[in-house]
Amino acid sequence: MNPKSKKGKVRAQIAQMILDQIAVGKLKAMIVRAADFYGPNAKLSFLNESVINRMKAGKTAQWLYSKNKKHSFTYIPDAAKATAFLAQQQNAWNQVWHLPTSKKYPTGQEIVNILAKEWSVAPKLQVLPGFMVGILAPFIPLLKEVSELSYQLDQDYCFDSSKIEDTYNLKATPIEMGLKNCLRSD
Repeated sequence: MNPKSKKGKVRAQIAQMILDQIAVGKLKAMIVRAADFYGPNAKLSFLNESVINRMKAGKTAQWLYSKNKKHSFTYIPDAAKATAFLAQQQNAWNQVWHLPTSKKYPTGQEIVNILAKEWSVAPKLQVLPGFMVGILAPFIPLLKEVSELSYQLDQDYCFDSSKIEDTYNLKATPIEMGLKNCLRSD
């Protein structure tokens, strides 16, 4: 683990504490991780709030840092099903799992293109570049949080869930289908 943010360092410390207790037989647990999440009616989801909901409202989609960097998203229904499934598997305990996440790794522009095609609208995307995030972060609390996670947006962020896929044949919903499901939700 090589955390790049304050929250990441705290998460890494907690994960290490759990793994240490598992190693000495004092705890039966599992660590289940996901990429940025999205799904029908999701609240507090970057993808839902900045892209899907804005496009549903006829507004221009918004993205941070770069529209051309790959980014992983975990579909919430997949995460829920996989987490419940793992909890029922005795051989899944005392391990770290990455929940099923599409291997397509779309860019912000590709996501907007998928949604725009589905709705037959122009693929409009407004990008707030990194230097502007830095300037505005002291005044906008959400951007301060986002600036700590810039490493997920200013370079490719590709989350690998092959372990759960290979072990249990749990597959991610294709991003196109997940996005269409989000558009159909109220």
